[in-house]
Order: sequence, then C-alpha cells, then structure tokens
Amino acid sequence: MRRAVMELIKKKAPDEIDVKELCDRARVSRNSFYHYYHNIRELIDEQEDILLDDLFRLNEPVTTTFGDWNDYREMVSGTVEYISRNWDYFYTLLILRQDERFMRRWKEGHSYQIYERLIRAGLTSCEIWVDIVTSAWIAGNVFMVQNPGTVTLDEACTITEKILNNVWK
Repeated sequence: MRRAVMELIKKKAPDEIDVKELCDRARVSRNSFYHYYHNIRELIDEQEDILLDDLFRLNEPVTTTFGDWNDYREMVSGTVEYISRNWDYFYTLLILRQDERFMRRWKEGHSYQIYERLIRAGLTSCEIWVDIVTSAWIAGNVFMVQNPGTVTLDEACTITEKILNNVWK
C-alpha cells in the first residue's frame, strides 16, 4: 500500500486520493486498508516515519562520535546511498510534492542530532550554527535528488567537510 500511495502522490495531492483508488492500485480490499489505517494521511505518515527513522539511524554516529568530523563522511555516504535506494520516495516527497512537513521533520531530527553532539562536547549557545548546518544539509540533499549526477559522492563529502570545518573553528 505504501508503494501504491507514493505512485498516486506523483499524480495528485494526498487529499485528492480516495481510499477506493488506493485500494484498487494496491490490489487490497478497503477492509484491509481500514484494518491498518484510519485514512490516507496515516499511511503517508507511516512511509515518512520509516524513511526518517532510517535516516536518523544512519546519522546516529554524529551524536556519539567526537574528535574531528570525519564521521560526517560516513554519514554523507550512507545518506546518499539510502536516498539512492529509495529514490522514488525521496523524489516524490522532496521534488514533486515538496512536502514541507517531511522536510521540517527531517531538519528537526537532524538538528537534534547535531545539537546533541555539541552539547556532549561541552559547547553552548550553538543553535544558530546547528540551524545553518542542518539547513545546508537538507538543501544539499534536495539539490542532489533534483539534479542527479551533478554532484558526486566524493564532492558531497568534501563540501560537507568544508562547511563543518569553517563553522566549527
């Protein structure tokens, strides 16, 4: 059902999709749909939660590793690989639908991870830097989804490292 709803979202806004249309596409009964979900938005939220939980798990080393920011290279490559494996979902949410709620939740989660690391390192009053880094991180990922092949993984890692090295000096 999650794949079917994403296919439908490519063509129309989520509030324009009805349960019958989704069930026909997913080849499930309406009873099955209502057994798991109350409405279409709940299904979309579940898909977004899966994507975000996976991204936050990939980024977990950022909150627990100290020293230089080399663990960011691992995070960048893991994120790019994850987005590539789930390209259809990310393209739909970030480019076709420009789902602000999804982007906001991604930014909030990533901000928390960066902030948590800085607090553990003993830094205070770093909210503005966290917001700048997180905004750049989300914007960079959106750019890569919108312009596939424009930036290589190595270039994305280098850009991230340069930003962090300049911000955290």
